[in-house]
Amino acid sequence: MSQGPISPDHVVYAKSYIFTGKPDEQALADFQQKYGYLPNVIAWDNMVFGIGTTETKASLALEFARDGALVMQLAKAFGGIEYLSDLSRDFIENWEVESYRSKQL
Repeated sequence: MSQGPISPDHVVYAKSYIFTGKPDEQALADFQQKYGYLPNVIAWDNMVFGIGTTETKASLALEFARDGALVMQLAKAFGGIEYLSDLSRDFIENWEVESYRSKQL
């Protein structure tokens, strides 16, 4: 499983955590139980999918997933990523301004 979000934009457009593994009904239900939402990004079997209620939302989720993967790869040269803390993540997930921005898609 992912270590969490890298930036506030990743939280807004791709959610805080991606789903990794075979996306069967039980695994997705377990993910939703743990995080409180269904994933916007699924990584499985050397594939990555952006999921959204519109093509724009799905495309942005996939774009931020790719961006996050590149950041993770490049950050290895500098000791890795310092992920957002749970406090920061919770704030962004529940911040009215970011919720509004997400709904504008």
